[in-house]
Amino acid sequence: MFTTRIVAQGAVTRVEVQGTFVPTWLAATVINTNEVEAQTRRQYSELRAEILRRKNGEPTPPCIVKKDCP
Repeated sequence: MFTTRIVAQGAVTRVEVQGTFVPTWLAATVINTNEVEAQTRRQYSELRAEILRRKNGEPTPPCIVKKDCP
């Protein structure tokens, strides 16, 4: 179960995510806590970058248009 909180701190908005990851025996051999944390941080970083890109009126990156981003 995961909980996401959005907290206003003056001119900044903070997104806090807290959860519990309980892998099954098969997933435990492939996925670990550090991997889940790293992937979650990467996804939120990408989300933040996209929000800021749109806020600033920047063009859509060509790889998104072509749907071939790494």
